[in-house]
Amino acid sequence: MIIGFKRTQIKPATVLRYLAFIMEIVISKVCCSSVINVSSAANLTKKRKKILIIYVNIIPYNKIMTKTILIYDNQRSEWDSVQSIKTNLLASYNLLENVQYEEYSITIDTTSHELYCIYERIVKSNPDKVVFVDGVPHPSVIIPLFKSENFKDKFEIIFHIYGDFTIKLSEWANIESVLKDFNCKFLCASPKQVDLIKKFIIDSDENVELCPFAIDSNTYFHSEDLRKNTRHQLSIQDDEIVFCYTGRLSYQKNIHSLINYFYQVYRVFRLKCKFYIIGEFDDLGAPFIGKHFPNSYYFNKIFDVYKDLPEIFREKLIFTGKLSSGELNKFYNASDLFVSFSVHNDEDFGMSPLEALATGTPCIITDWGGYSAFRSEYCKTITTKIEIDSIKIDFSLAAKETLKVLHSKFPRKEVSDYYQSKMTQKSTTEYLKNMKTPTRFKGFSEIMHTTNSSFKANPGSPLSDSKICMNAYSDLYKRLYSSYES
Repeated sequence: MIIGFKRTQIKPATVLRYLAFIMEIVISKVCCSSVINVSSAANLTKKRKKILIIYVNIIPYNKIMTKTILIYDNQRSEWDSVQSIKTNLLASYNLLENVQYEEYSITIDTTSHELYCIYERIVKSNPDKVVFVDGVPHPSVIIPLFKSENFKDKFEIIFHIYGDFTIKLSEWANIESVLKDFNCKFLCASPKQVDLIKKFIIDSDENVELCPFAIDSNTYFHSEDLRKNTRHQLSIQDDEIVFCYTGRLSYQKNIHSLINYFYQVYRVFRLKCKFYIIGEFDDLGAPFIGKHFPNSYYFNKIFDVYKDLPEIFREKLIFTGKLSSGELNKFYNASDLFVSFSVHNDEDFGMSPLEALATGTPCIITDWGGYSAFRSEYCKTITTKIEIDSIKIDFSLAAKETLKVLHSKFPRKEVSDYYQSKMTQKSTTEYLKNMKTPTRFKGFSEIMHTTNSSFKANPGSPLSDSKICMNAYSDLYKRLYSSYES
């Protein structure tokens, strides 16, 4: 606190009385909110027709500068969604006020010596928080060095959790004993992921919290001019309905079911439409239940599906390949409906649906994992249920909801504004600002160690039950991912 006053002819005793009066106000304000309005103090003196001016400057508790270490891989991720998430998270952190940052990059090529040098700098910095912005490489490469006796004050450790948490249980288990010396927070991207991660952590209520990922509103936005120009460039007529999917063309994303849905919508409803499928193929299967595919397997599977379709429909089904974010924004704006039927166990959030919604494009998506968080009148979610060897999707409901959404003709600006107000970088900053103080980490739960043991015992098919049938979901899978289904 700084108090000063101008030279004046007022007697010293009078000055002291004014100081006592102002200090009384200051103390009462500090007790309530740790702040005093300087201009009101000046007004008080004016009301008494004196020329005394007192300057009071108090730094409130919640304005004290904190020191935060941000750790992430500064190389571009091979996953476009992860790269986008990482970039937007860093932008969200930089919007926080009264935080002093130090940033360190750890990549898969970082040597042991370089890791130790980073650790020494962190020790010297004596931060309030250490934040792991992404999960590759896993935090376990440096966490073992964080032994609490090496730090003057224990800092909080914050982890942003991605969809690969279950796959990397072994790495998490390796750092359990070290984490028990710290207050830890596991930030999850969606409410259903919060439910999943809580199953892995003892007394998890104070250690697991929601912090959604965000989109960059300068990259994905609504524009009627962009919609009009893009549709003109693509020779899309005004009365044509455009469906789109963006993302990986993978078994994990259920593209074979998506194409069949597109065909049934076209065949049954006789719509004048086009279907754009945007992205690259991969051969990632369902390793949790032992489905592993050879190179080009899924491309060949989709090609076989494509060949069996009537030629008149094949002309309306367009594969564009991978597009830049700028091109994606154009296609989203040109589209009338985004559709995705992913039921992948890594579906912790869903960047593609959010990007589409941010441009004003309504969605039909599965009620699964992170997708469920987007549910609204503009985004219909379709019932899912884990069965013996598959996850059932209610496609009849999908067809009905498709017609409802198309007939609703929501104003695109209205759709865009709704999601832009909820899931941009500034929104994530608010979650970070209001994050509850983490408590001491008590360890991982019994089901976490049971799942980890299953991965070690049967790495090729850790969550399957061959006693039922090949590629059947085990009871353990159902216990874990019951959080993700409808």
